[in-house]
Amino acid sequence: MTPAALLLAASVIGYVLQIGTGAPISKATVTLSPFNGGTSASYTATTSTDGRFSFQNINPGEYRLSATRNGFVRIEYGAGQPNRPGLPITVRDGQELTDIKLQMTPAGTIAGRVFDRDGEPLANVSVVALKNSYQGGMRALNAVETARTNDLGEYRLFWLQPGQYFVSATPEPNLEDVAYRGEGYIPAYYPGATDPQSATSINLQPGMVFTGVDMTVAAVPTLRIQGEAINGLTGQPVRSASIMRFPVRGTPVLRNRPIAPISVNEDGRFMLRDVVPGSYELIATSGEGKNRLRARVLVNVGNADVQSVSLLMVPGVTLTGSITIDGPSSGSAAQDLQQMRVMLRPDPITQSAESPPGSPVGPTGTFTFQDVAYDDYRLTVSGMPENAYVKLARYGGKNVLDEGLRIDRQPNERFEIVVSRNSGNVTGSVQNDKLEPSANVTVILIPDLPRRARLDLYRMATTDAMGRFHIEGVPPGDYRAFSWEDIETGAWQDPEFIRNFEDRGNPVRVNENGTSNIQLRVIRPQV
Repeated sequence: MTPAALLLAASVIGYVLQIGTGAPISKATVTLSPFNGGTSASYTATTSTDGRFSFQNINPGEYRLSATRNGFVRIEYGAGQPNRPGLPITVRDGQELTDIKLQMTPAGTIAGRVFDRDGEPLANVSVVALKNSYQGGMRALNAVETARTNDLGEYRLFWLQPGQYFVSATPEPNLEDVAYRGEGYIPAYYPGATDPQSATSINLQPGMVFTGVDMTVAAVPTLRIQGEAINGLTGQPVRSASIMRFPVRGTPVLRNRPIAPISVNEDGRFMLRDVVPGSYELIATSGEGKNRLRARVLVNVGNADVQSVSLLMVPGVTLTGSITIDGPSSGSAAQDLQQMRVMLRPDPITQSAESPPGSPVGPTGTFTFQDVAYDDYRLTVSGMPENAYVKLARYGGKNVLDEGLRIDRQPNERFEIVVSRNSGNVTGSVQNDKLEPSANVTVILIPDLPRRARLDLYRMATTDAMGRFHIEGVPPGDYRAFSWEDIETGAWQDPEFIRNFEDRGNPVRVNENGTSNIQLRVIRPQV
């Protein structure tokens, strides 16, 4: 008989309750699943009228316990906030775990009406609840729930997790035939803005029905952008270019038809119709492979058509370089190098940005980028040895880690990159205002001000059940350490966000191959 056959089945019993009131929640679906992709089976139960659930004959192992129910926000055992990762439950051989409590938060609702400029209700309007999200240190609005207005112009966005929301409304193309009048729709943001940067947020509390979120949507005059695509090498018109239009962040976007690419005519000329006032990037591409040409230009549209836009199209450039590894090696340097990949990402990241394919590294450390478009870039290296970091990256004598890289011509220089294994460690613990351990909270190491643009230096960890954390592979230097009870992923890379918490961080210096220890006080969500 194998050792596995001698294991005794265990049980997990508990209750699902409403946070704050302790009222039992019936018909909730409770799931017991392997923690971090373990090999144990998953189990599902439904709570009874007293909120009770029971799992019997459970195999020993580490599990994730979660509960879902219509009208409430999903919760995991050990999570400080809804919809956040929880802590594992360890089930031992023959053990009976009882009286486990999962406390669920009631979801909220946002409701209102949408009108036209004459005060008439509008049906079939798309209304979206948006939340802040972060990408590459930049804030963006991300759609989390969508509804449509009925014949009275009414809408309801329901089962929303408590938090800060923005709401926008945009009519569909078949709502009203306005194209023949040279008009188009732009989104309206509550309470009456056409620019998302001017929208007012809604603080949705648990179980709240936030009513009166009314918006007026109006058609606005549309304009045209005209110009030509020119081959920057020959000065001749480009006859096969495709042109796309991307709104710059914070600019109203025409929504009564998609912004589809257009083609130039035989003379290389183009016309973009149905454009509302705002700022746009025009991206032109032509050809494939070595014959590919590109152009990118910013166009500001005011109260009149924009004419004579010149798209000077040029081929991409070739970039070369080499990587060396600093520090003790645990294996073959050639194998370590061939695991790496050098990447360039546009800076800043936008919806119109095009990242060149990552370049593999050869056994001698050399790499080559082909067909890199003119743009500003940030350099990163993936596949490095465990706990290694990019210590140095120069191009043409410039520190591209701190300054970034601008490509506006065919360069003659080469990259010089040094990857170091001599990183440091940071350990510590987090307490709440009562000096109790803060379990399952986020700990972030943020580099000092001169290096904040380097996203590769940021480090994140989560505290264990005793409030302790350990971060390995930290590049040497000065940092500030923060701990949040609840924070949007990536928010700490936004300079505007972190400015509000600068004095709440603790300074920490990390030395090569050294270990720094720090104690932190958790930052609670702002009400």
